Amino acid sequence: HPHPHPHPHPHPDPNPYRTLTPKPRQEETGCSLEVRKPPANMMIIAGPSDAVGRASETILELFETQRRIEMVIRFDSEQKGLLFGKGGSTIQRIQQESRANLDIGRGTDCVVRISGPRANVNKARSALADILHLDAACTRTVLVPFDIGEVVAARDKLRRLEQTHGVNVIRMERKDEAPTFGVKVRGDEEGVAAAVAKLNECVERERRVEEVLQVETQHVGMLLGKQGSTINAIQRETGALLDMCRKADEGCSTQPVTVRGNRASVDRALAALEEVLQYKAECHETMSIEPAMMPLLIGKNGEEINRLRALSGAAIDAGRASERPVFKLRGSKEAVVSAQQAIREATEANRKVGDSEVLPWECIDVLVGPDGDGIRALESEHSVTLELPGHNLASDMPCSGTFLAIATSIGVRGRKKHVDAAIAAIRALAERNALESIQLSEDDSRLLASLCLENGTLLQELGERVAVQ
Repeated sequence: HPHPHPHPHPHPDPNPYRTLTPKPRQEETGCSLEVRKPPANMMIIAGPSDAVGRASETILELFETQRRIEMVIRFDSEQKGLLFGKGGSTIQRIQQESRANLDIGRGTDCVVRISGPRANVNKARSALADILHLDAACTRTVLVPFDIGEVVAARDKLRRLEQTHGVNVIRMERKDEAPTFGVKVRGDEEGVAAAVAKLNECVERERRVEEVLQVETQHVGMLLGKQGSTINAIQRETGALLDMCRKADEGCSTQPVTVRGNRASVDRALAALEEVLQYKAECHETMSIEPAMMPLLIGKNGEEINRLRALSGAAIDAGRASERPVFKLRGSKEAVVSAQQAIREATEANRKVGDSEVLPWECIDVLVGPDGDGIRALESEHSVTLELPGHNLASDMPCSGTFLAIATSIGVRGRKKHVDAAIAAIRALAERNALESIQLSEDDSRLLASLCLENGTLLQELGERVAVQ
């Protein structure tokens, strides 16, 4: 019975019967087979009805598996390296295992042409599908800003995404200086959704943002710190970049500080700036300061007021209220109270006072030194004036007289904190030069005298051994 075979594929083999060998098939099916070549292009099967039916099915199945076809598969340009493998090893392995021919497009032509018997082509296509995830249930693309690409889409991070969620992740190429590039995720719907959510979270976390904080001009120095130490520390610790105008606009009482970085670093920097400036502090107080004390409480290059700020944790600004100098305090209630106490203590420490210290007579010459040099050095070091009874050693006149015949009380005048430090230094000098006498018996005196006659340097050696005179 004649049974012409249709041509379901757009590229049929011009002679689909050439793979048939009639004699073995006749023995297998129990039918006679006659192949008529072109232009007839048909096979005649003769035999019992049921045998002819079975033979027809066998031959049709053979046609389907042995018919030569061509299949075209497209892939992303970023997958070309994955497709080739090292030295072309991947594509060669697929060809050897499938026995199909694979031809990969050149340049920007991202296609694979597979040709050969249908069974071989299908096997090659299956291998390619595993590598290129052609049959993924879900494919989504996440756009990543180019300026954070190396943070969000670094190779190691994408590999971790693949391992964690069981998906395929490909970083697409940036096109024509575009501000973003794509990251394509393939896999099952659940895995792709989780991977995309993670990528979007990372993009939002690392996305570059910019915030501007207006800083009062009088607080710029406090924000900068000594030689920029404060603002540099904030940048180093938060990872944000802080940009401040060098000079405020004319007539403007504030200067903008621009904070740049990812969202997390900018938030950390703004919190650090608030910790220094304390514009949102819960407690604000004003404290009157004696006019003569204000320069002393500010100190040289702001050293004293910076010390008070660091000690209390409060923001302290110098200002005027009703023509009187004041300190404006900001911070927590505890910090403001601590600042008030520290300012009062600093005020008292800077008041001019007079005090005295009794110095043993044997220490006077050590304190005074040759031509009064020692006492002048102590005055210079502690910013005080020292006086011996009857002599003012602040002048260039050296002290004269016999110290055994005068009182040994040393007068100290100056600011309280300096006076306290000078008296502490005088006491330390007295301790280092203390004199203690030992009353020897007559026998011990004779013994010591005879020893000294024998060794004229005995007393000197003893003094050096125990660090006394």
